[in-house]
Amino acid sequence: MNVRHEPIGSLVVWDSEPREWSPSERELLTGLAAQGGQAIARAQAFEDQANAARTLQESLLPSRLPRLPNLDVAARYVAGESGLRVGGDWYDCVEVGDQLVALVVGDVMGKGLHAAALMRQLRTTLRTLTVIDPSPSAVLTAMDRVTQDLDTDEIATVVYVLLDLSTGAARIARAGHLPPLLTGPGGQTRALYGGGSPPLGVPTGERGEVELQIPLGSLLVLYSDGMVEDRETGLGPGLSSLIEAVGRLTAQSRRSLEPIADALLDGANQPHREDDMTLLLARRGNHASAPTPPPAFSRRQQR
Repeated sequence: MNVRHEPIGSLVVWDSEPREWSPSERELLTGLAAQGGQAIARAQAFEDQANAARTLQESLLPSRLPRLPNLDVAARYVAGESGLRVGGDWYDCVEVGDQLVALVVGDVMGKGLHAAALMRQLRTTLRTLTVIDPSPSAVLTAMDRVTQDLDTDEIATVVYVLLDLSTGAARIARAGHLPPLLTGPGGQTRALYGGGSPPLGVPTGERGEVELQIPLGSLLVLYSDGMVEDRETGLGPGLSSLIEAVGRLTAQSRRSLEPIADALLDGANQPHREDDMTLLLARRGNHASAPTPPPAFSRRQQR
């Protein structure tokens, strides 16, 4: 078997007794060998492409999360089950300054290398903007300029939380993104709907934000729509289920966030799921954080 003049395998045939193969039989076997070689070559090319896409996706996400004495963080990314398994979901946790962190989850609609490239551009831009002015309103307003040239079928959303770990003050802005969840020390969980505005790139002027307090021991959950969306039922039932699961799991696991993140992914995963799932958990505390396992990139076949 030769593909592009390179040997890729051998076809071995035999009969129960010695015999000479006729020209027509030889022609048939040669054709079968050629088709088999092409099938093998296509399978190898797809596997190489999938491995390259997986490596690319890993490189686009943070290699590690910050380790701060009064903040526990955990994150997960699971690629959709279709295509190259590379997409536009992303998360980040940026140390803006002493006792100040930015928690971010974004989603670029679409799959493949184009969505991943746009996602990387947005993540890099956001990290740069936090150095200039980390306020949620300023960051999202400035990101509009980067995304104003998006095609009409390209949509980018983001939720941005600026958290002061010393005081618990949190400033939240959302550009077309689902609301983060907050679980208090008592286990009550609610969605934080404030600070909402249209997706990035939509002419809207200055972006708004909302400020609230995050008590010690409270858990913030940021996520992409792949965690809650169902093609048949929409977002509502999935969001309700996620709120219930966060409260229940937080009550069961008061220490490490890792089992909570794993359980939330398992609960949200559906057969033949096409969309990516992204999750970022952050808990404000007054204790030393456990070491953050590197990195927070998950693939379903590894779980």
